[in-house]
Amino acid sequence: MNARAFITLVQELTVIKVKFKQTIKNNRANITILIILIFLIVAFFLARNFFWSDTPDTVVIQHNDSIKEYPLSEDNDIAIMDILNNYHNLVIIKDGKVWMEKADCPDKLCMKQGKISKEGQSIVCLPHKIIVSLRKKGHSPEMDAVAK
Repeated sequence: MNARAFITLVQELTVIKVKFKQTIKNNRANITILIILIFLIVAFFLARNFFWSDTPDTVVIQHNDSIKEYPLSEDNDIAIMDILNNYHNLVIIKDGKVWMEKADCPDKLCMKQGKISKEGQSIVCLPHKIIVSLRKKGHSPEMDAVAK
C-alpha cells in the first residue's frame, strides 16, 4: 500500500465516522421525541381516567311509573314487589356492582344478565316492568331516537 492509498483510506474512514456521528445524533433526537410523545399519551389517558371518569355513582330503578335512585357506593338489598305482593324481585348493590339476585318471573332473564358496573348498562325484567340502570348523579339519560 502506497502513501496516496493510505491517505485516501484515512479520508474515507473520517467521512464514515462523521456520517456515523450525525446518524447517532439524529437517532438520539428521534428517540427523545418518541419518548416524549409516549409520555404525553400516557399522561393524557391517566388524566382522562382520573379527572373525566365516566364511572357511575347512581343506581336507578324504574318500576311501572315510580323511579328511585340509590347510591352505587353503598351496599344495599332492594326488594321490589307489586301492590298485591304478586311477584318479588331482589336487586343487590355490592362493591360497585348491581345484579338481580332473585326474580319470580317465568323466564328469569333478568337474573341471567349478570352484574353491571358501567354507565349506561341496564338490567331489564319485562314481565315485571322493572329497569335497573347505572348513571352519574344528575345526568339524565340521552334520547337516541323518538318513535311515534
